[in-house]
Amino acid sequence: MRIKTQWHNTAHTGDNTQSASVVALICWRLASATIGNLRKEDYRITDPAQGYAIIAEILYFLIQLADRMAHEKFSLEQRTAFVTALANRLGEILHDNVLDVPGVDATADYKGQFIARLNERADDYATFGYTEDGPDFAFVRYLGLRIMDRLPQQDKSWIVDQIMDIEVPEMVKTLKKAITELFPPANEAGE
Repeated sequence: MRIKTQWHNTAHTGDNTQSASVVALICWRLASATIGNLRKEDYRITDPAQGYAIIAEILYFLIQLADRMAHEKFSLEQRTAFVTALANRLGEILHDNVLDVPGVDATADYKGQFIARLNERADDYATFGYTEDGPDFAFVRYLGLRIMDRLPQQDKSWIVDQIMDIEVPEMVKTLKKAITELFPPANEAGE
């Protein structure tokens, strides 16, 4: 997937909220593209609630990836601010998109639900490994299993393989490229 990762000012300016918004948009596009890919492969994603539940699972995974990538670049304080801003922005985007679905409860706090589930998922993802090569097998498989839970029985056979072998490598590559270019090392940023 092609995603704009070059900006007019590539040096990180210290504004974690603005940077997190850029990364959030990339994460949203990756999650949306994954849903499109799954539909093209004839996985049965038949209603908006199911689609948004799968998107949320992908976003939890991407936030965990971004957190691990941020660990390599930021102090603990900067990393916490960045990941918090990223999660909040993705919660807002999800909330706004869910509200566009006819018949949903317009008074529900979809962002709050997203953040609560993210905190649950973060505890699980914290047990998995991440190296310079990316997330370990268990990290990636966990996403596949969470998506499998959202699909009808006839689609469960191959979804974990689809996620692990096809979808995740593209997500990891794109997110890593974006974060690397958005937050270059100090000597590349002209500092």
